[in-house]
Amino acid sequence: MVTKWFLFLNKSVEIVKERVTKLFEKTPFLLGPKMLGGVVAASLFAPILVILYSVFLFNQESALNEKMLVLEKKVKSLALSKSQQEGFIREFGSSSVTFLQNNIEVIQPLNEEIEFLSRLEKQSDYEPIQKRLKLLTGEENRIHFISETTRESNYYIETEWKLEHPIEASAGDVNQLISLIEGAKPNSQRPQLIIKKLSLKSKGNEVYYLDLEILQRSLHEKN
Repeated sequence: MVTKWFLFLNKSVEIVKERVTKLFEKTPFLLGPKMLGGVVAASLFAPILVILYSVFLFNQESALNEKMLVLEKKVKSLALSKSQQEGFIREFGSSSVTFLQNNIEVIQPLNEEIEFLSRLEKQSDYEPIQKRLKLLTGEENRIHFISETTRESNYYIETEWKLEHPIEASAGDVNQLISLIEGAKPNSQRPQLIIKKLSLKSKGNEVYYLDLEILQRSLHEKN
């Protein structure tokens, strides 16, 4: 577009210059200083107009290209978002928002030790055994998650969970929890779970203090 206008205006300038030249050759005595200055100014007007118009068109084209680039980025972003949304729905479309409560909070930490102490308790009323057994089977060592923050997007709910308090657990307990959270075995009820924090401090005798924070993403419940 710019090239066509430039060629057209340039051709017009050449025609004007040619006519002025012929007029000067035929009647040179008619072109006094003032008239000559006017002719020169007139001959320069068209090239200046071409330059200004070319700059205007160039700026318009640059602005249009920038808008096209922005639009292209938005389209790509929307396509990526749509693809991610569809992938999320395929993987977690049947998930349950109560997965943690129904599948992880029901786990009894240090169950083997509890069974061993229970057998000892039947044969002895030794107070430390009773005290330890009460701690392991009571609320103090129960897995219980509390919600810290909940956010909603157009298609999923995001919740941050943390253990109400650190618990005592064995290495086997920890492995079982991580396997369930990370989906080592397929489970259609499992939402997207991401471990934000995992803290293990050894207590001794292969027992650890466990603290855990989890990010959960689940689809909105269907009405």
